[in-house]
Amino acid sequence: MAAGTLLGGSRRGRSASAGRAAELRAEVLAQPFEALKKRAVPKRAPAPDDWLALHAEVGQPFSAYALGGPVRAARYNAFDLVMLGELDGAHRRVASVVVAYARAFFGVPVRSALTARLEDVPADAWRRHPVTRHPQLRTGPLLEGVLRPLRPRDTIGVIALTAADLYPEEGWNFVFGQASLEDRVGVWSLARLGDPAREFERCAGRAARTAVHEMAHMLSLPHCIAYECVVNGSNSLRESDQAPAEPCPICLQKLCWNTGADPVKRAEALVRVARDRGLTAWLPLLEERSAALRTL
Repeated sequence: MAAGTLLGGSRRGRSASAGRAAELRAEVLAQPFEALKKRAVPKRAPAPDDWLALHAEVGQPFSAYALGGPVRAARYNAFDLVMLGELDGAHRRVASVVVAYARAFFGVPVRSALTARLEDVPADAWRRHPVTRHPQLRTGPLLEGVLRPLRPRDTIGVIALTAADLYPEEGWNFVFGQASLEDRVGVWSLARLGDPAREFERCAGRAARTAVHEMAHMLSLPHCIAYECVVNGSNSLRESDQAPAEPCPICLQKLCWNTGADPVKRAEALVRVARDRGLTAWLPLLEERSAALRTL
């Protein structure tokens, strides 16, 4: 989940243990993932309102992931992206970038033919934000009542894109996106990611990062606490913007083991998408990783 700060700050967790993060980084990975550790950035200590300052998480080594019976991509045919509610032309362009990036990120098909109506969400799932008074949609009824029945039998998971602002439960300010690992359904919102008509690359990059984060959860990847990673939890747009567009070495091995993706070909595909779709800010990182993997 990528979430907003708790209203009132009443549910504070503990900071993740630096010792636990070091234990996770010490696990010996297969090559070339082990060699990528030299280029990975250890997870920074959280600021007071960051995700790990508010939520106690222990992370997960690759070995536990592989032995834990994760959802396997090979059992299904594709991810499904659902357009939830009306999207204008700029938001649809963002959606096309997300589909292209997710296809390269996971190395599996991402279909985008499904649609759903906001009118199908129960009326009691809506609220007015306690401060701004803007309408917000609660994610639970959406995931359970609208998206889960819509999920095709052959899909890895369904993830909905919406312009509506989201919140997970009372006491929360907002949420960028949320996914159910058990039900393999998720949603993310464009409402707080910027105006794509004025800052398209920033909005599209934020949307793509949030989408692959939630889709990774559908493949049973938990939040990462070991390195700076696209699967880090985030509690604000500032914190989300600090996260890289790619998984850390541990999460990349989980992903490639699960999907069967070749890490070199995957990295090359991501560079092509970033070039073709105007994600210029991500190109240095993606090109560096592609070059490193070819060398390794």
